[in-house]
Amino acid sequence: MQRIIYKIIFFLLVFFQTLFPQLEFVIASSLFCLFLLFVEQKLLLSVTLLNVILVLSMIFILGIVIGIFHNHTYYDIIRDITHFSKPIIVIITGYLLAQKINSSKFIIKTIIYTASLMAISHLYKIFFGDLNAISVSEIRRVGGADSFIELFALILFFFQKRYNYFKVFNSKTASRFMFLLILISSFLYFSRTMILGFFILYISLMGYTKLTEKAIKYITLFLIIFGVFYSYLFTLELDSESPGIQNLFYKIRNAPAEVFSSPKSYNPRDHKEIFDHWRAYEAGMALEQMEYNILNYVWGKGFGALIDLKFKAPIGGENGLRYIPHLHNGYVYIFFKTGILGLFLYLFMLLSLYRQVYISANNDNHTILLRLISGTALYFIFTSLVITGIYNLQDISVLILGIFLYLARKESNTVTV
Repeated sequence: MQRIIYKIIFFLLVFFQTLFPQLEFVIASSLFCLFLLFVEQKLLLSVTLLNVILVLSMIFILGIVIGIFHNHTYYDIIRDITHFSKPIIVIITGYLLAQKINSSKFIIKTIIYTASLMAISHLYKIFFGDLNAISVSEIRRVGGADSFIELFALILFFFQKRYNYFKVFNSKTASRFMFLLILISSFLYFSRTMILGFFILYISLMGYTKLTEKAIKYITLFLIIFGVFYSYLFTLELDSESPGIQNLFYKIRNAPAEVFSSPKSYNPRDHKEIFDHWRAYEAGMALEQMEYNILNYVWGKGFGALIDLKFKAPIGGENGLRYIPHLHNGYVYIFFKTGILGLFLYLFMLLSLYRQVYISANNDNHTILLRLISGTALYFIFTSLVITGIYNLQDISVLILGIFLYLARKESNTVTV
């Protein structure tokens, strides 16, 4: 009976944190679950989980301590405390809930069912919503920019034939229907991050992220194909107003410039000029504000520090914002708040998770889960450039990471003869 209750709680948590990804709700619902879990006894934590939580906690404490010695407002400090505590709380919640349920089949079903419901909602918004025009920007405005629960579900479907561990449905018809539903919905997000995430998780589950001679050949082939495709995009006449799939091609072509190339000069009234390089621009402003004190490079400016954009940007509401607390570039964001110390800890944690793929597995299921954890770490390494990585405010993947960490520990204790 108790396990059934925890299964209900788990499903509701995954569903509602996906449906309402606001930071306050995610933390409150996770803390509520942790309260229920800590009432119980016999909750065991793996070494890998403890290492992840320890490193994230060190970054968290560093930001608080440095923030205290600066003249930041209490509101801004508390906001950063809330933001940086999210992955710690959510990863532990995912791990412990998965441990109480102790059923990989139910967990995978929950991810797929939730993704299917999100796909239905997404497609309904697109086909029955208030579209002003049939364009990529309008579809994304009405339907949403991305859905990472659908990304993970799609990967699980793609590998059902290869790995029996992901075969959780008896009905092939229902399974195929949900697969098509999620596939169509995922495509209609026109999300560069989801496309990148899919390829990272795909090659991870194929075992190609473990550097062997075979893996290097496949990675080289992929890079050549992508290089040819990317070069081809420069032969096309594309801009941000291009219709249909051309708009997505423009965004792919512009991605490196948006992240790395800040405009040399800018006109605050020309929003398009800045927004084509927005991630690089805001990161550049953050780095510029650290130049006045060499100690900022060591331990950052602490929690509560704000980035001055030098003009009131049309973001964050009708009145716009000049001072922003967060950045898209997670590396610069962590560096700005906690310096090289925090950035080193963050990279150390991600690389430690990536190295899970090199661990000798006890069985095939253990191998699959180690690859998933490693792939999720690679996903965070790349998304840290564009959507803050593990510190993304509205990303369900940190909860899923906690779940994968438990399932891997469970399979590590199962030896197949």
